Amino acid sequence: MKRILCIVLSAMLFAGTMAMGVSAADGPAFKVSSAEAAPGSEVTLTISVEGNTGIVSAELNVEYDESKLEWTKVAKGDWAGRWDVAVGEAITWFAEDPMTNVTDNGTFATLTFKIKDDAEIGLIPVTVTYDEENVYAVNGNSYDNVAFEVVAGQVQVVNFVEGGKIVVSSPGKRKAVGKTVEVPVIIEENIGIVSAEISVGYDEDILELAEVKAGDFGGTISATGNVITWDAEDHSVNVTQNGTFATLVFNIKEMADKETGTEVTVAYEDDKVYNANRINVKMAASPGTIFTYLRGDINGDGRVNNKDITVLMRYVKYLDIEVVEEALNVNGDEKVNNKDITVLMRYVKYKDIEIN
Repeated sequence: MKRILCIVLSAMLFAGTMAMGVSAADGPAFKVSSAEAAPGSEVTLTISVEGNTGIVSAELNVEYDESKLEWTKVAKGDWAGRWDVAVGEAITWFAEDPMTNVTDNGTFATLTFKIKDDAEIGLIPVTVTYDEENVYAVNGNSYDNVAFEVVAGQVQVVNFVEGGKIVVSSPGKRKAVGKTVEVPVIIEENIGIVSAEISVGYDEDILELAEVKAGDFGGTISATGNVITWDAEDHSVNVTQNGTFATLVFNIKEMADKETGTEVTVAYEDDKVYNANRINVKMAASPGTIFTYLRGDINGDGRVNNKDITVLMRYVKYLDIEVVEEALNVNGDEKVNNKDITVLMRYVKYKDIEIN
């Protein structure tokens, strides 16, 4: 059943307004905006006025499919004057001065609808109608009807909602080849999910995914290869928490490019992240970057040799040379001094000692 207030739009007029879509009208026009959302969501549409030649009153009726939409709110627009607005009723406006036409354009009213949970994917037209006697201008002592075109809007019902971010956190410092690095995967601005299956991308020549640790979201989490699967304890209740979704533990196998590092990405298929209503949730994904260093490679040239000993000696004495800071503490005691020089000299010559 369609909700029609005050007047039923004729088939010819309705078809005409729909054919116009969102195109601009040549003369005065009432234009309804469009929106996109999933079942169960709210959408806000505006009724705007364009090409206004001057009126002192307007009364508009809202037409929509009541089986698919629930009209929940209405708000008056930008114009001064006397308003009569209520959900389910005609929207009525009178100018403050009945002897002066108002030629303003802009927002006439704002409508909020809830898309019903069982609404099917597709388009739901929303338009306005008016009795020709109820939109008029003052002309001396007479009030003349003013014809406005109507440009209908629509609600596009989709099988997804947009919101939230999946962010791969970048480690703050370079990490040593042969060591492990923990990389948190963080969810921000979460609008509510109950399940997620996320694929992790990385350069397998440089990194090896050794472990996936559960984050702060509760439920169950597992990993098969590079695919992480998480499910809430209760699929009828959305989890809206933000924070660490999972922590990736990588073994660093080889050096990454000194300048660009190596990237870790996350991705998912459209139907693999969804909420309690089984509506897909589209989340923006941001990669992280791991920068690496070779233990003992003080000058950052990708090799460990006498040059590194010389650079370290100069750094310890003068602090006037560029170095890979993470590689300086060769013996791992959290200090940089002559002991590091001695350990590095021994490592370069004999390779019989572990370095940091």
